[in-house]
Amino acid sequence: MTPPDINPASAATQLQQAALDHNWDDGLALPTELANHPHCDLGVAMLLFWLAEGTYWYAKTSRDGEHNQEWRTFCSALAQRITSGHYKLGESSFRTNLGAAQKAKFRSQGVPEIFLTDVVGTAPAPDW
Repeated sequence: MTPPDINPASAATQLQQAALDHNWDDGLALPTELANHPHCDLGVAMLLFWLAEGTYWYAKTSRDGEHNQEWRTFCSALAQRITSGHYKLGESSFRTNLGAAQKAKFRSQGVPEIFLTDVVGTAPAPDW
């Protein structure tokens, strides 16, 4: 599956919508394409990380196994890119929708602050 035709004027928000519309039971081919898309900014990457439930990978609360190797590889690559600054602040915004207790729990599990922080781009954050 490939991402939809992208209008450069609203590319990042279109990538976010494609991530929201994706049936994650269909695999990670499309999310990987979205993460690798030249218009993928920090807001898109954060949405992908959260939709993939990357915090479970980061906190190492899921078992390693053959059945989740693709997911672990996706989460690892996306987390590395996010924490290294590969994705820049741009058009898209993202809200974590986390309360103080949830943030404290994730911090105690070693999840870096960047994953617990909202991203404010030029477009409003999508509801997810």
